[in-house]
Amino acid sequence: MADKIFKDLVYDSTKGDLSAARYISALRSTIAVYKYLQNTAVSTRMKTIAKDVETELRNVQHLTKVQLDLASWWRDFLREHVKFIHRQGTDWLENQIKLAKTSNNAALNNYKRLQARIEKLEGAGSPNKTPQQVDYYNKIKPKLIQLKEEWERAKKRLGIGK
Repeated sequence: MADKIFKDLVYDSTKGDLSAARYISALRSTIAVYKYLQNTAVSTRMKTIAKDVETELRNVQHLTKVQLDLASWWRDFLREHVKFIHRQGTDWLENQIKLAKTSNNAALNNYKRLQARIEKLEGAGSPNKTPQQVDYYNKIKPKLIQLKEEWERAKKRLGIGK
């Protein structure tokens, strides 16, 4: 998955426009590839295929009578290619986890600020307030309700308070 697509999914998730499952699925899929490749049957088949290619490359050398050690080049290439792919995947995974964690922490901090603001503003609804304070409270009450609902959705998405 392209970095920009992943970033957009995380951003949309922290805003509440999209479920976090969309970007978490990409992380799970990446991890699943590594687990799949560690499976004994899969790694055995991959080794067999690599050996078969090596054999065919030796046959090329035998048939052409040209002294090139293509099999050795193949082994070197494959070893470096596997390292490269592993590193690329690991780096991508680490970077996306870091991005998601940073974005989620920022969203959580924002929602905590909103919660504190709600709690402060709700104090205006308590007894012994001036008529102006009561009017102000009644004026902002719909916004408070909206902020509370947004906070509850965010807590649910981020797994807070379970």
